Formats: sequence, C-alpha cells, structure tokens
Amino acid sequence: MGENLQVYIEEACNFIDNIDQPLDFVINPGFYVDGTVCACKGGVNQPGKRIPKVGAKAEAGFGRAKVEASVLGAELRGPNAQASAGVSPVAAVAMVRAELLSAKCSLGPVHFQGGAGFDTGGSLGFHGMEVKFLGCGFTLGRKNSLALFGSEVGFTLPAKVNANVEYMGKEVLAYPKE
Repeated sequence: MGENLQVYIEEACNFIDNIDQPLDFVINPGFYVDGTVCACKGGVNQPGKRIPKVGAKAEAGFGRAKVEASVLGAELRGPNAQASAGVSPVAAVAMVRAELLSAKCSLGPVHFQGGAGFDTGGSLGFHGMEVKFLGCGFTLGRKNSLALFGSEVGFTLPAKVNANVEYMGKEVLAYPKE
C-alpha cells in the first residue's frame, strides 16, 4: 500500500482535547491572582480532560484582557509573574515568567508577542523543543520562533497528513499524491 500515515501527535492530542472549547474571554482591570492544578487520568469526554496530564500553574499580575476563538487569539497583560510545570504523554514543560507589559496575538499558524519580559525554562516533546533564558531563546520543531527579551515572532508549520486506504481490494487516496 502507498504512503504512510504521518500525524503530529501533540497537535492531534491538543485538537482532540479542546475541539469543543467554547469562546473564552477574560478581563481583569485590577490586581489578579490565579492558580490551576491539574491531575487528569484522561478518558473523560470533556474539554481538557480527554488526554492524561499532570501540571500546575500560578500567576499574579495587574491588568489582563484575553480573548480566544478557534484559530484566533489576542491577549494584553500589565505587570505579571507566572510559574508553570507539567507532564503529559506528549510533552514536558517547566517555565517561569516575569513581564512588565505584553501583547500577544495569533492567527492560525502565525503568532507574535511584543513587550518586555523574562522567560526562563523549557519544554520538550513531540512538537520539538523550546529553550529560554531571561527572555531570550528559541523554539525548534513544528513551531519555530525566536525570542528577544520578551518579544517573540514565529510560525507553525502545517501538518501534512497522507493516508491511503484500501477499500474492496483497491487503493483509495485520502489525499492526492504530489
């Protein structure tokens, strides 16, 4: 049979885990403190609970506005600090972050972050790797970016899926060969 099935595992897991996530927006005009602890064994048909994972995140800051819908996202933050760590079957991450001011936006595979911030930490998984120290660093893999003191620009490579299926003894191309 023809070509093999090529799937980016982490992207597929994130898509499956959040496919029905509703429109999300947050506005905090003043001081805020937020924390999340997640220990999920997976297998529950609810957003964020389908894939097993363990993690924690804590953050505090002054002023935040965020909106996400499908492939669009935007966020503005005033002075803030965050710490997060997590492990799932597809990735591991540990990061601390301090920002004076930041603005982030994403449109599908393209993302931009501007501001003054100092991220330190990294991640490793099927997606690739990320390394940052005092706001300077890079991400290599399906997502590629370069960061300098809290400002970051990057892009995500499209997933290419080739799947050939045999039906009644004949090969059926799910996607045409190039």
